[in-house]
Amino acid sequence: MPAGDDLTVFLLRSGEETTADCLAALDKQSRAFRLEHIRDVAPMSRAFQAMPERCGTLYFAQVDADMILEPHAIHTLYEAIRRSGWRTYMVYGRLYEEGFGVGGAVKCWKRSLFRFFRFRDVRTVDRDLFQRTRRFGLRRQDLASVLGIHRPRHSLFSLYLKSKSDVEKWRFLKRPAGAYALAALDAAIAAYPAEPHRLLGALLGALTGPARLLRSKDVPYETRTYAEVLRFLGQEEPLARLPESRAQTPETFRAAFLAGYEDYRGRSTAARQAVARLVIESFALTPQSPRNLLELLDA
Repeated sequence: MPAGDDLTVFLLRSGEETTADCLAALDKQSRAFRLEHIRDVAPMSRAFQAMPERCGTLYFAQVDADMILEPHAIHTLYEAIRRSGWRTYMVYGRLYEEGFGVGGAVKCWKRSLFRFFRFRDVRTVDRDLFQRTRRFGLRRQDLASVLGIHRPRHSLFSLYLKSKSDVEKWRFLKRPAGAYALAALDAAIAAYPAEPHRLLGALLGALTGPARLLRSKDVPYETRTYAEVLRFLGQEEPLARLPESRAQTPETFRAAFLAGYEDYRGRSTAARQAVARLVIESFALTPQSPRNLLELLDA
């Protein structure tokens, strides 16, 4: 079979500033493949499902536009999936996430799996599929090697969205705050007010209500909502620093954040109002109502 005739690489993109670097890295790959673009498809579950629906090859690799792969990455994934046993439906290599360490993965799938399974619209799209396939004795394989760089923080908006999405994911999974969330919050507090986007994202992630929390990430929705939040706060990019007299203490941030975070499904009005009040006190240039902020986020 000619090179590339049994492998498609799907590039999932939503306006990332890293897209050119991602494409340049794909152009340097040591193995041929078909390249397909999935542009601005949302929510995430729909973008993921577009891959098997559009795929005409035995295997397909999933590459997000914020991934910069090593030249051998696609070849490594392809050889591993081609040689895998029938129970293995996906192989993945690790990525080095800048500013964090090893985190994230680049994946290569067998198209045949999707005769029986679909990606569902839930907060953790991949994890949901993995849990369902496990019941049938199917498995994925970790190649235990780093195949590239993950660069999710490539703009002011992406700083905000990465912070917000992480908090939402941990809440959905009901991870204790001490596992990941408090460390992320403390890092965001340390960077505030010089770098406010991470803190704003973390606080708004603790505010997300059940209707949105249970669904997969939707970048167009998040982009629109972010613009509306900035207007509500009287802000524009880059976020303005507030007078030092209005700065909150780390303890204040931590207490309000915990109240919202540990309301894992966002059903406590009192907890959500406490976080909303802190957002307004920390970021609004003009007086606003916590209730109005919650109404904006729940619309």
